[in-house]
Amino acid sequence: MARFEKQRFEHRNPIFYQEEIGLLAALDKVQKSTTNSQILGRHGEKGLISFLNRYLPNCLRVVSGHFVTPQGLLSPEIDVILIDARYPLLSQNESGLAVVMLHSVIKTIEVKLSLVKQEIVKIRQNSEAIAKLIAEVFPPKNGTSAEQCAFAYRTDIRARTFTRHYFEQWKDRKPPGSIDILRLHPADHDRTEGPLEHRSSTHAA
Repeated sequence: MARFEKQRFEHRNPIFYQEEIGLLAALDKVQKSTTNSQILGRHGEKGLISFLNRYLPNCLRVVSGHFVTPQGLLSPEIDVILIDARYPLLSQNESGLAVVMLHSVIKTIEVKLSLVKQEIVKIRQNSEAIAKLIAEVFPPKNGTSAEQCAFAYRTDIRARTFTRHYFEQWKDRKPPGSIDILRLHPADHDRTEGPLEHRSSTHAA
């Protein structure tokens, strides 16, 4: 009888590693066929949404679109929104873009195909704008604010560079989100780290 390989602590999950390879391969394939930034960006979002909806429990749902506050303010378009599935969608068009209640939002994710300095500035600006809207329902002082995250498939800059650019403007304030990167810059690969060598995350201090 075949045995299922269990996850070992501090070792790469073999199933999710194959998922990562699939995500990157699909993205590379599209990049070979078009230079249209909107098509490329949308493909990156759809790949992550499909992955999350496969593995998250049914009580959670992942969509792309906007959330609306109780005062009727509409958020900027958000690449990926993780919501409590018990709340109904307010709308969803043929392209898949949805409008959801702010009360249902658990996490927002901004997707980047490759991380550069200019993208870090945009991430910081978008995080502040979304945080202000989220505060209408989830005041930060209560510690229950919906989380924010940026996800990059790759980075064209070193880890120390994007960390410095991300945190330098916050000074004494805590950033409202984090940056997670699937594949680091080749110069940051430390062969002594073993199975987790390609992953990085820049979290709020």
